[in-house]
This record gives sequence, C-alpha cells and structure tokens, in this order.
Amino acid sequence: MTTFCKNWLFLFAFLTGFLRPVSSWAVEQGPSFDCATAQSAAEKVICKDSQLAVYDRRLTDIYQSLLSILPDEQKGKLRDAQRLWLKERNERCTPHGSPTDSLECMNVYQERIEELKKQFPAGWEERANYRSPDKAFNAVTVQQYSQDCLEIYDAKGKLVYKDSSLHPDDEHGMGIGSGVWSTDSRYFIYSIDHLGGHSPMACPETRFYDRQTYGCTK
Repeated sequence: MTTFCKNWLFLFAFLTGFLRPVSSWAVEQGPSFDCATAQSAAEKVICKDSQLAVYDRRLTDIYQSLLSILPDEQKGKLRDAQRLWLKERNERCTPHGSPTDSLECMNVYQERIEELKKQFPAGWEERANYRSPDKAFNAVTVQQYSQDCLEIYDAKGKLVYKDSSLHPDDEHGMGIGSGVWSTDSRYFIYSIDHLGGHSPMACPETRFYDRQTYGCTK
C-alpha cells in the first residue's frame, strides 16, 4: 500500500470521529482480559505485573491467529488444549495458594507460546492482531504465502466475522493493509489490496466491520 493511501485511511477515520488525536492515544499495557472482572488468583497477579501482562497479550494474540487458520475439526481440540493450559497456568503461577512465583509464571507462558508457534501450518505466518479498546473483540490477520485472511473473535474465542478471498495460484486474492478499531469499539476499519494486475498507485478498498450488525460495509 502506498504511503498516501495509508495516510488517507487514517485521515478518513480521524475526520469521521473513529480515532482520537495521536496525543491522546493510550498504549495498551494490561493483559488480554479485563482486570476489572479478574476472578482467579493468577489473573489478579497478572494484572499487577506488567511483564506478565505482556506475556498474556502475546500468547492470546498467537492463540487467536492460530485459531483463525486451523480447519474447523481442529479448532475444538485447540480450545480444549487452551482450557487445560489455563488450569496449569493457574496452578503454576499460584501453587496451593502460596505467594506467586513470577519466574515460574513467565516460564509457563513462554512454554505455551512456543507450543502454539509450532502448530502453525507450513506457509502460514502471523501478521497482526488488533484488540478492541474494550477488549471484547480481537481482529486477527494471518498470511498464507502472499495472501491474507482477516477474522474477528469475541472474548470467548467465537468467530463472528471472516474476510478471505484466497486464490489457488497464490498470486491473486487480497492483502490486508492497515486496520484500526473505533474508540467506542463498535467498528473495525481496514483496507484491502487486491493482488494481481492492479496499478501500484491505486488506493485499496476500505471496509468497515460493524459489531452491532455483525456485517461489513464496503
């Protein structure tokens, strides 16, 4: 995507009120879940430790990326494995209600991250994750060779939206450029580059996902 087109996407979003000025952007520092609703002892510990929060966000991003590309028959197995891992995390981070071992908690995250990375099919590569400001939804883009796929999941890992046009020759289809959530978390705005035979100066198509209608506007 050209620099002009990237700038136009974000300028359009700013002018229509979807984005705050740059000076008021907040860098995400918390974990992938809402600390206000944290229940387990491990979750409460993670909310208080900035390093553990980084590991939690990273693992969730990789998990959602992997979930977005696995065949349907394998998604259930991945979810089951993740639930078992969460139990292991809770036990290792706060064993028998004892004081938290932060190093051990980091280790259990690092181990799981490496396990998930090894499960990506050949040719697939994680590209980007965009978590909504209210942390209720996560937009994931992954790449298979030169083509992209966008999937949006709710907080429970349920797929609510997918945008993909993979082409068998790996030269056509689409590429996903920049993406951003609106400040009220209702819209996800992203750009599409159509691959194969298009002018490099042409601006990409801009699409809007609306959480209230679970649909996309082009």
